[in-house]
Amino acid sequence: MILRLWRGWTTLNEADRYEELIRLTIFTGILARRIDGFEQIELHRRQCGEEIEFVSFMWFASCKAPPLLPRFYPRTRCSIYRIPRPAV
Repeated sequence: MILRLWRGWTTLNEADRYEELIRLTIFTGILARRIDGFEQIELHRRQCGEEIEFVSFMWFASCKAPPLLPRFYPRTRCSIYRIPRPAV
């Protein structure tokens, strides 16, 4: 089993919209890929002072599930992937 952890933060005012973006756009896109070895995805949220922290967990059967790493890390394992901000 392998776990991919992601963390992000936003303001109190933007937290609901940010959660909606993650659940409806990002998670939906991940599920649509039908990645071999993918088990499940979870999203957790908590308030940290004036910000809201989000943490997602993606569970995979193993790190050998092809092509797990290249799909999420096209350049290096530590690359940052930024999703374009939706128009308001």
